[in-house]
Amino acid sequence: MYFSEDLRIYNLFPDLVGSMSKWHHYVKQAADMGFTAFWINPFWATGEAPNDQGQSGSNYAIKTPGVLDKKFSNNESPERNRGEFPPEIIIERDLTDIKEFTAIIKDHGMRPIADLVLNHLSLCSPVVNGKDPRYPGSENWFRRTPDGKIDHDRTTRTVWSDVAPFDFNTTDLTIREKIIEFLKSQVDLYIDCGFTAFRCDAPGKIPTDIWKNIISHASQRINAPIFIAETVGVPWDWHQNLEGVGFSHTVNSVYYTHPLVEGRVKSGRPDGETDWFDKELASLKRIAPSIGFPCYHDSRHGRFMYIMENIYGSSNKILLERENRMQYAKAALLSDGVFMPIGFEGGYRNPLNVFTTSTASQETDSINLRPFISEINTLREKSLDRWPLNSQFKENRVCLTHNSLLIIVRYNENSPLPGRVMFVNLHPEKSINISEITNSTNKIAQKLAEKNIAVAFKQNIEEISQNTALAELQKAHRITKCYDGLAR
Repeated sequence: MYFSEDLRIYNLFPDLVGSMSKWHHYVKQAADMGFTAFWINPFWATGEAPNDQGQSGSNYAIKTPGVLDKKFSNNESPERNRGEFPPEIIIERDLTDIKEFTAIIKDHGMRPIADLVLNHLSLCSPVVNGKDPRYPGSENWFRRTPDGKIDHDRTTRTVWSDVAPFDFNTTDLTIREKIIEFLKSQVDLYIDCGFTAFRCDAPGKIPTDIWKNIISHASQRINAPIFIAETVGVPWDWHQNLEGVGFSHTVNSVYYTHPLVEGRVKSGRPDGETDWFDKELASLKRIAPSIGFPCYHDSRHGRFMYIMENIYGSSNKILLERENRMQYAKAALLSDGVFMPIGFEGGYRNPLNVFTTSTASQETDSINLRPFISEINTLREKSLDRWPLNSQFKENRVCLTHNSLLIIVRYNENSPLPGRVMFVNLHPEKSINISEITNSTNKIAQKLAEKNIAVAFKQNIEEISQNTALAELQKAHRITKCYDGLAR
């Protein structure tokens, strides 16, 4: 089956939706919007609080890989309702349901993406406690303090007390090899369920030789698997550790570029940097092409909360739709791929949260961004020949807003291919006036001059602004109208 090389990913957060039977609706919706891949956050069994000590409720604190969490299962069992493992026949039915679901994703022309969490397991996992008969001695696989307690990952602000990190730095090579074999078995489990791509959680916490081993193993199982490194917000000096490992994509921090909060959130960049996003893209490019996003399940802090208070807390639907249009268009048109979480298309106001989001968190659409998203995704599809993922040319990207007009320029230096100038209407109810584009000419030229791009853009854009094709812009109403011009 053919899959587009352009990753446009729809992210289903299963805790918000509930049982797997309810997931199917979102597959067709994603395909209709022009997405080419479908990412599902972790769905394996987590602990049963308060029965399992230390369990946080996060779907990233996996207790038992291969056993579907009861809140997602279509198959009832008394054991599962009591918080116990269901019988093998129920587990097999669950895995069959997952295989059927990934087949549906593929039938809609999309890649199924699994969330690969390999750096830890839930504190209450039988593997952590040495009680899984399949893995004798597994309690020795995890990092511990001198007194034998789990040595949790931590930062200056956070301690991940609900998970036990694997001891990748153990000097016991036999134990290290058993850890690697266990991790490869987790990849096999997803592949057997029909997944062909993986979003790799916290890749910097796993040594590069282990990643190479895992990626090589997956490549022997399936043709050209995709491994996406979650690199958003990490310090740039981590990037060099991921070079040459085999990741096919990275994730950039474009969602931190919002004009209301530019400079408020460092996101791993040096203080005082004004062109940090260009530098981040260049740094990530050394690993692999980078994917952008308008928001996601970890964007409940920093920049996103600031936006939540100032925009999403407002009852002004026009302001909300304008915001979502800008964030999606920037993520999709400035990056080498894009992913979007469930609910963004309907203007959901509450951020997804790995600890608290449930089916009770579902919202009613306040806006309908689906036609807009579809058109932006179509523009990406048409631009693949201009934006080759592994181009040897240096690419310049310029983004600015003028009233309700978003202007994006992408241009490869010394490339035989022409660049592109894209105008996107951010206002959901008003058309773009030709004069707005004409008045933006000087702003674009100034921005390009700041980047020392030696191209006669001003005359070119003036010609574009008089092009009769822009008549369509005057008709723009509920959906965007983008004009693709030659930037030469």
